[in-house]
Amino acid sequence: MVPATDHACTTMTSSSSTPRRKLLVIDDEPTMCELIGEIARHAGYDVQTTTDAATLQSFHVPELSIIVLDLSMPDRDGIEVLRELAALGTRAGIVLISGFDARVLETAHRLGEAEGLNMVGHLAKPLRVPELMALLKRCLPGLDERASPVARAPARPQLSAQALREGMARGQLVMHYQPQVRLSDGAVTGIEALVRWQHPDHGLLYPDAFIRMAESEGLALELTEAVLQATLHDCAECFRQGMALPTVSINLPPEALTEVSFPDRVMQRLAELRIPARHIAFELTETSLSGEPITALDILTRLRLKGIHLAIDDFGVGYSSMEQLQKLPFTELKIDRQFVQGLGSSASADAIVRRTIGLGHDLHLKVLAEGIETLEQWRALQALGCDLGQGYLIARPLPRPALAAWLAGWIPPALG
Repeated sequence: MVPATDHACTTMTSSSSTPRRKLLVIDDEPTMCELIGEIARHAGYDVQTTTDAATLQSFHVPELSIIVLDLSMPDRDGIEVLRELAALGTRAGIVLISGFDARVLETAHRLGEAEGLNMVGHLAKPLRVPELMALLKRCLPGLDERASPVARAPARPQLSAQALREGMARGQLVMHYQPQVRLSDGAVTGIEALVRWQHPDHGLLYPDAFIRMAESEGLALELTEAVLQATLHDCAECFRQGMALPTVSINLPPEALTEVSFPDRVMQRLAELRIPARHIAFELTETSLSGEPITALDILTRLRLKGIHLAIDDFGVGYSSMEQLQKLPFTELKIDRQFVQGLGSSASADAIVRRTIGLGHDLHLKVLAEGIETLEQWRALQALGCDLGQGYLIARPLPRPALAAWLAGWIPPALG
């Protein structure tokens, strides 16, 4: 190991000429910096370390691929560092480490996500070398997309509201569909419509590249109308081809709950395309319901009266869940993926999932778990009585032609 410099920083590079991803370790313990640095170097990174979080801006942050951050440091805690990283606009994947209990790590992870940071994972101290090595290797390019948030997070292109308007007008929005299945037997019960932008210069763009811009520029409702139109046209085409289409879920932003004419526009389009309302579901996050409650109640009740299903999405990450479930006519509750990912490794996640399933059933709601990536998670959710599931174990989001082939060939995993 190279001794630390006066800036409490060490750089370790490879003699290989192949470009390597850059990783920064921020931990007040020099021995921990050395340990993590050595593991990262063997995983394929060029490594820098610092024991002083105040030196962060002395590093070229935009070039970093991974930042391993200790939450508990004497002069500056990890939450302050996350705030600074967000202000710097880093796209690096962030791994949190701490000797505190799992709940502190999970809370800090969620705070990072709320700041718009690319949170790769979190590990408890004392670190287990195989776990850290596996996590760092998953973040290298060329690996499975679902296991490597960093590998699929290139720098976002600069997009304008005018470009999005033109893209919608020219039919550049395309829909991908992620299947949802019944956990008891694997039968397909629904698909979630997820928008992509087929940009003429930047290729296929995922929602995180343009949704926030659409919201800040006042285009959320216009975008929703375009997504609805594209989804319903795909549905109509599926019906024309004789496909047995399950329920199709479409995400609604808060802006859709401010116009009382929205249900009428939806029904008009369904009638034009001869699509029964029972084939459509709208998904809303808890935060979507924080605006005008009377107007939202009006709109959602009318949608439900017309036969459209309603799901509350990302349940458990908002602040008014019980009130919303009590007052609004939902038919389905979706458990957020962060709790599903914690099954078996986090006692709090286990408790939240178990109680959420019980709460949903007590309110006569179907319960769907998002983010299922392993057969163990499927089986655990099945044992807890969860009704439905969705995630990469089942299928990734698929364009309509690929969805048809998947539906024809889907074989559920052995559940015995």
